[in-house]
Amino acid sequence: CCTQNWVRSFASTNGGGHKFAKAKMQILDKGVFKHMSWNTQNSTIIADTAFECNTDNFANSSCEVRSITAVDEDKFLTWAGSLELIGIPQVAVKTNDEIYQLVDETQTSNAASKIPLGVVKGGVMTPIQTAVAGNEDFYDTTAATRYYSAASYTKFDMTSTGLKKVFSENEFNCCIPANKEVPSTTTADQCCTGSLANVNGPLRCCLPDFTDVTVYLNRYVSSEGRGLSDSAYDPRTGYIKDPAAVKALVTSKNLCCSGTAMTGVAVSQLSIPIEGGGYKPPTQLSTTRRFTYRTDAVDNNAETGSIGSIFDAGIKWNNHVYCVPAGFGQ
Repeated sequence: CCTQNWVRSFASTNGGGHKFAKAKMQILDKGVFKHMSWNTQNSTIIADTAFECNTDNFANSSCEVRSITAVDEDKFLTWAGSLELIGIPQVAVKTNDEIYQLVDETQTSNAASKIPLGVVKGGVMTPIQTAVAGNEDFYDTTAATRYYSAASYTKFDMTSTGLKKVFSENEFNCCIPANKEVPSTTTADQCCTGSLANVNGPLRCCLPDFTDVTVYLNRYVSSEGRGLSDSAYDPRTGYIKDPAAVKALVTSKNLCCSGTAMTGVAVSQLSIPIEGGGYKPPTQLSTTRRFTYRTDAVDNNAETGSIGSIFDAGIKWNNHVYCVPAGFGQ
């Protein structure tokens, strides 16, 4: 490339080209994470409704809502982020014996059956991953962990209600990097970002609102994230591991057209759902750190914030950084 900069194309089935936008990423209904946010129903103490806690006993052990550990948070978010890279052969995605529903639709344990994480529609589970025992593409002998290649499409549910191929396996573009002042004759396609703007300054290449900057800076996606030490990147996904390092690049390269960025909110301190669809005003005992999965006031209230709506806007994974409009999410 004469500009010494490049960017991977999106899959032709995903619009092709290299214009980064929210719609190019996986469109996941956050309701899928209900099955990751609760422990197995225990009716020996209080017989409350599945996925809700008794109004008088939400602060004791009869309430089975999870408080996600840092280890599980990293595990699930790393997996979720890897799905944004489907189409890239080098990317490793944890197999479905590693990532599965913790409980089923009746809040019964899935530890034995390990039903793939998925969305229930019309009473039918549509899996995000297809159960393919012993058919991994990569194997980590140190951690005894199996992985699928993100280009092994038969290992995923690639239907209209499942996942999509995000990136091309082998199509790349030479391009103009972000934050370079460009003449008015420049087209968006000439930019690595696929977009340009003249917000608060001259015309330049930049990323639009609700773009996943962490995906854009992935070492398999574009040249914009290069220059860090090898240890700064996740060897299985190509992502820059530290969101703070991504934010530093957002600032130094002025990557966002708006000049503003924030991390995702999938896992947040949220109200505990109470029987009947309600919640208690936040106190130390009435909230828990879990996945957002509801669209009602339980996950969208003035006390804990409109977290569900922020997720739906495209600001998803806590270990990813996104361009946002000034003042968004505050």
